[in-house]
Amino acid sequence: MPIMCLRWRPLNSKAVTKNVILTANANGKVQHWHTTSGKLLHTIFDELNQFYAVDYNNDGSKFATGGKD
Repeated sequence: MPIMCLRWRPLNSKAVTKNVILTANANGKVQHWHTTSGKLLHTIFDELNQFYAVDYNNDGSKFATGGKD
C-alpha cells in the first residue's frame, strides 16, 4: 500500500533523535523513520483504518493523523 503523506520532524524539536520522517500509510500504519540510518524507529498500526494525512505540531512534540475513520 502507498505512503499517503510524510512530514519531517521540525528542526526545533527537543527530541534526541534528529532527521526523522513521519509517514502515514494506506495500510493502517503510521511510522517514524530515521533517514540517516534508514531504520524504522516506531510503528503504530490500526488494521481497521487507512491514514491519509499526518503532521507535527510546531515544536515536534506531538503529531496528528487523518484517515478513513
